[in-house]
Parts: sequence; C-alpha cells; structure tokens
Amino acid sequence: MKSLCKTVIRFRDVKIVVEPKSWDFRDSITNQLRTQKFNYVDSGAFSDVYICKKRNLAIKVTNGDPAGIAWMKYCVAHCDENPLLPQIYEIWELPEGYHLTFMETLKTYRGDSDELCAFENIIGTYRDRLRGRKNASATNNAFFTAKADKGLNPNAVKVAKAIAKILNKMGHANLDLHDGNVMWRGKQLVVTDPICAW
Repeated sequence: MKSLCKTVIRFRDVKIVVEPKSWDFRDSITNQLRTQKFNYVDSGAFSDVYICKKRNLAIKVTNGDPAGIAWMKYCVAHCDENPLLPQIYEIWELPEGYHLTFMETLKTYRGDSDELCAFENIIGTYRDRLRGRKNASATNNAFFTAKADKGLNPNAVKVAKAIAKILNKMGHANLDLHDGNVMWRGKQLVVTDPICAW
C-alpha cells in the first residue's frame, strides 16, 4: 500500500492530484475521475465505485473500512493464485482514513442466492473452527470435516478460510456477503467485498 501527504497519483493514463489540506479533497477526486471518463456505478456503506470501460479499470474510493482494506490487501497478495479474488492493482492510502483502489472491472452477479448461502456456511464453519467452538451445528461439523473439505472447490475453501481469519482478527468486522459484493469475470465468480467493519 502506498502512503502520501500531497502527491500526484498516476496509474496507467489516469492522473489524480490529492491535496489533503483541501476540505473537499474527496469531491476533488471524484470530479477528477469524472473528467477522465470514469462513471459512478455504485456505493456501499464505505465506498463509491467508478468505472471506465474504455480502460477496463475500476476505481474504488473507500472511507473508514479497516476490514475491507484488510480484505483488499489479502486480494493483492493472492489474486494471481486464486480466480475467486479480484485483480487489485494498487491501493493508495489517503488522508482522513480514505483509500483509493485501482482494480479490474467485473460484471454484476446474476447467480443463485443458495450459492451465497452455501458459501456463508463454509465461512461460518471455518470461523467457528478458528474460535475453537465445539458447538457449531452438527450438520456443518459433519459436512466440513477435513475429509469433506477435499471435495469442495479448493479455491473456495481458501477464500472462505481467509475471510474467516480476517473476521476473527478484526473482531469488530462482520460478514457482508450478498449479490452486491460478489461479481463475475466471464463465467468465474469473484468475491469482491465480503467483509465490513460494523
């Protein structure tokens, strides 16, 4: 992650000037994105997302979400080895708890909510294991034994374990897995933002 006081952020042909002493530096960033053909596409509790289809680039402006930033850092470290993770190119730390993330563009998730529920159960089971809980549901314990893990998609297991570890480490973080926080890269499901700090 790159840190800055006052600087010019450059990524490919995108240029953003950040002046932290300006009271409206977030507005300044979003205006600069718009003048460079980035369109606002969506917001979450902590982030706004802008996309430039011509550049095949998304930029996420995040404020005050340490759990989400921990997830993005995990993605940076592991995205080359796991197709379920988004390609995150750079994360810049900005003043006042803001972050600017440069990442790949993805398509809206149009899948089955049962798929997400099953994934949530996997994450819950690993989180319970990390906490040392013996009282997780009998069904989950039977299904997610080490032997059963071998039958699951190994990339999904890695992602579920990583999410569970981040959730346990952050303490105050929660699972935020819904159809707005998973997307598609072609026919590949991508888990973009499964954790939030609330």
